[in-house]
Amino acid sequence: MCSESSTEWSVEGFIHDTLGDEKGDTRFEVADIPLPGDVTLHLLHTTKGIQVDMENMDHDNTGMKIWPVAREFCEYLHTQRERLSGRNILELGAGTGMCGLYTSHLCRRVMITDGDDAVVSIVKKNVELNGLKNVLVEKLWWGDHLSTERLLRENSEGYDVIIGSEILYHESHAPSLVQTVNQLLSSKGGLFIMAIAVRIRSVLNTLIQLTSNSGWKQIATDYSLTNTPRSANFSFRTLLVWEVPSGCDVREKERRESEVKIDPEEQLEGDCKLS
Repeated sequence: MCSESSTEWSVEGFIHDTLGDEKGDTRFEVADIPLPGDVTLHLLHTTKGIQVDMENMDHDNTGMKIWPVAREFCEYLHTQRERLSGRNILELGAGTGMCGLYTSHLCRRVMITDGDDAVVSIVKKNVELNGLKNVLVEKLWWGDHLSTERLLRENSEGYDVIIGSEILYHESHAPSLVQTVNQLLSSKGGLFIMAIAVRIRSVLNTLIQLTSNSGWKQIATDYSLTNTPRSANFSFRTLLVWEVPSGCDVREKERRESEVKIDPEEQLEGDCKLS
């Protein structure tokens, strides 16, 4: 942990200027997070316990917390460093930005995004704290045309790999997630890699159904992230990897998806181990 003498006042001043009274008595500090490859990240984050509202994730402070799955996802990304080398990476729903910041040590460039203004400000501060020069940060609303166009202006060819950790809590958000990935991946196709602690099984079932309808190929499902649950809310942890082919016409896919009735009870398929 960074010493209080070096961070206390700057943290307090930054949080006051950024959040004001918006987040109430939410407490913040800068933590030193050791990660694979001799990388240590300095992350501004909240230390206050958070109650997660599964129905309304748009404006809360869940994105300001360091979640256990993010650490595990970084460990997986380290094993994929050869695949990520030289690539342009996009992170969705970044929260504190841990996974995107870590990935910047493995790839050419990273665009880190989140939909919350305050969270975006915290990520930008974390980029500064870590002195990273190959990282950009932008606000992104999934499914919003203006947001995606702004990101494509930064990288007109799209992104080679899109990553996300703990970004899907409710099945109603799955269509806009699939739409956004289709819009922002490279026109040549690419990978979407997601780590998730599955709280409601139908959320993951819905996502898998939608990705299949959109022409994605699920190439791996890895349950090795399954640890002893930390609470009754966590049923299991998993990591999924999709190949998204070139030429995914998002508008046509949206039309198709709107016509598909999804069975939340359908069993998960594709239980293959990552090679």
